[in-house]
Amino acid sequence: MAPTWGRGAPSRGLKSGALPLLVALTVGRGLTSTFPGMIPEIDIWRVADLMLQRYGDEADIESAIRAEELAEAGDWAGEAIWRRIINAIGQLENTTPPGLLH
Repeated sequence: MAPTWGRGAPSRGLKSGALPLLVALTVGRGLTSTFPGMIPEIDIWRVADLMLQRYGDEADIESAIRAEELAEAGDWAGEAIWRRIINAIGQLENTTPPGLLH
């Protein structure tokens, strides 16, 4: 059965009325990248921030689960996007200031 999107139709564990993160960030914005089909870096960071807000310390684990699901389904591009999101989550979680500490 194909997933249904929109209000009142929960899909894949999403809250009722929630849209998938990547779709919700890019709908209606037109072309945001010079490479068709490429997810802009700002959207990667937005998804990473949303994952942290929703899952807290478990955000990287939830993202890794999603990446693995996509890999198992043969969606290599989707897996690569979620690997980028995992990287961004790691950077957002890192509170160590750059450079040497005095």
